[in-house]
Amino acid sequence: MAHAERVFFDHAMAEEFDFPGSDDDIDEFQDFSRDDQRNEDITAAQARRGKDIQGIPWDRLRFTREEYRENRLQQYKNYENLNVPHEYLEKECLQVTTGGKYYAFRHNTKAISSTVVHFQLRNLIWATSKHDVYGMHESVVWHWSSLDQRKTDIRNATRPFVPVPEARRSTWALQSVVRQMQISTMCVKNNLLVAGGFHGEMACKFLDRIGVSYCTKSV
Repeated sequence: MAHAERVFFDHAMAEEFDFPGSDDDIDEFQDFSRDDQRNEDITAAQARRGKDIQGIPWDRLRFTREEYRENRLQQYKNYENLNVPHEYLEKECLQVTTGGKYYAFRHNTKAISSTVVHFQLRNLIWATSKHDVYGMHESVVWHWSSLDQRKTDIRNATRPFVPVPEARRSTWALQSVVRQMQISTMCVKNNLLVAGGFHGEMACKFLDRIGVSYCTKSV
């Protein structure tokens, strides 16, 4: 969760519960923000001892996690873009059994952040294996390894994209230099990163090679 999102979450919690603007309330949320900025990771052992997997200090807030969740479910309105009524979907969808254990929490790190400028941009996080995650923060595409807990910057999209010389000699691909790109979507698979921009840009990079293999911009 990005830092900007975490700060917003503090105020959203206060607004949803309609807390009065007393000094105690302000101190409570400021303490939460200061703790959050320490970037402490959460481990599975800590979670088993009762620590919140997001690091939220519920014991210092004046409402529990269950109370906040219930209030959130009652007030939050999901964005919907459906062409069929809910009643039809309920008949078509299979009922699932609740209460199952679908995953086990392992680790939460705050050493990395991702930037998603609009909630409909779905393809800015990619997991290519159990241990490899690719994402983007402030126009920089990064790779995170959960094995060695290390982040590596892959490409800064604010810098010019220039195809490597061997790619420019290709007779089948019409290419052009892309000076910078505001990435709106990307895909990482089979050691290939493909990124697209808001204004028709596209760039392709092999993760095991230096430079960009293909880039262009629609006119």
